[in-house]
Amino acid sequence: MTTHSAESTGPSVAERWRPASITVRRDVDLWDWAVSTLDELSALLREHGAVRVRGAGVTADSFGELVSAVADAPLADYVQRSTPRRKVEGRIYTSTEYRRDQVIHLHSEQSYATSWPKVVGFWCRQPAREGGATTLASNAEVLAGLPTDLVRRFTASGVRYERWYQPFLDLPWPEVFQTDDPLEVDRVCAGMGIETSWYDGGAVLRTRQAAQATIRRDGREVWFNQVGLFHPAALPADTAAALRARAGDRLPRNVLFGDGSPIPDEDVAAVNASAGRATWREPWQADDVLLVDNEAVAHGRDAYVGERTVLVAMAGVGGAPDVR
Repeated sequence: MTTHSAESTGPSVAERWRPASITVRRDVDLWDWAVSTLDELSALLREHGAVRVRGAGVTADSFGELVSAVADAPLADYVQRSTPRRKVEGRIYTSTEYRRDQVIHLHSEQSYATSWPKVVGFWCRQPAREGGATTLASNAEVLAGLPTDLVRRFTASGVRYERWYQPFLDLPWPEVFQTDDPLEVDRVCAGMGIETSWYDGGAVLRTRQAAQATIRRDGREVWFNQVGLFHPAALPADTAAALRARAGDRLPRNVLFGDGSPIPDEDVAAVNASAGRATWREPWQADDVLLVDNEAVAHGRDAYVGERTVLVAMAGVGGAPDVR
């Protein structure tokens, strides 16, 4: 076992939330280093919600082993997909492949579902020339920054996600559900509490799913949904107008209150404004690794210039009975 030394830091109570940070002073393999520090690393992740590890040498194997170890669970496949990603090796994927000039709003992974990964790991193989930070925010801080009446309306009703899968718009349903068999889609969705309806001779699929707006985490309520990402108001105005002109009411993705009533645009703006105020961002360095407690901390992405490669692995399962 190679000896090493490391420095770790975390936020003080008086500071705004930020991830803990560990700098490995010698160029050792990530997993070789983590074996001797796993208890400390897991404790930091639990306490702070996210940990950045900088300075270690990283491979796909060592990255995957670390994410699995801190979650105490095997790596997970990317199921019930919401964004375009490619599998790189094993159960390691590219991060969301949206255009580099677009911002990805803060969200917790698969919080549009009623189960989700517990830990999400990010590994920067190549930082962008400009921008491209993976942004983070405490879900507790996001909720604390929202108007009381808005929180009351969301917690009372929950939310409902509606997706239309149709040719040449967003992800096709075979990619989302990893099957080209409609009966298998119906079976899988029924098991996850998702309502399916088929149109146009089976060419178009609509899904509806009720889900939580918040969850209880360590005895307190935290914001946990994708209102700020799924709602059309989260899109640039010209993009949203073009999408409505093309798709009408069959929007590729939308989110409503749990009773089916529309969520006002101003509520979405308030959600993303609170997330913005709570945001932590620092530039990536090559071979940085971020470990994120998916229930405690949301993630997003800044727009960027140049080539950027950030890979993702997920592990563990969270969900009911803590769902609100």
